Amino acid sequence: MEDWRLTGQDKYMKNIELKLVKPDEIKKRSSLWHEHCEFCMETIDNTYKEPCYCSMDDYRWICMQCFNDFKDIFNWVVTNND
Repeated sequence: MEDWRLTGQDKYMKNIELKLVKPDEIKKRSSLWHEHCEFCMETIDNTYKEPCYCSMDDYRWICMQCFNDFKDIFNWVVTNND
């Protein structure tokens, strides 16, 4: 698959466990906090209005569009974090 967003993430993003992060959970974070989608670099901050995903250690973030586009090739496991 050729996609400008794929830049070697297969080395560290395959088969990892992710958790869904809802907008209200993101809004609780500091106004100085922000992350970027691991694929498209979209900014995810406390004004973000969509759910997104992140690694269990909150280090890698993925916007919903990239998650939907790449979930099958990366074989992610989504954990219910309720």
